[in-house]
Amino acid sequence: AYFRSLLFSAASTKPRIRSAFSLAFQAPAWIQARLPDMGTPMLVLHGADDRVTRPEVSEHLHLVAKAADKTLKVYADAQ
Repeated sequence: AYFRSLLFSAASTKPRIRSAFSLAFQAPAWIQARLPDMGTPMLVLHGADDRVTRPEVSEHLHLVAKAADKTLKVYADAQ
């Protein structure tokens, strides 16, 4: 109950926890559902040695987004 209150309580003194929860669990579904409609020019940068997110995730984002002006750059030896 305490952890849940940190995530969802408006009075929480730990807004970063709520933000991390939103980014990790809510934003991916929201973004994935809208990727085919994203027409905004985009630049996707990714480190090939990223230990948290695989480069394939960025490659998928770049492939699926409908933007005509989009660039994917994967940097070798970068995290």
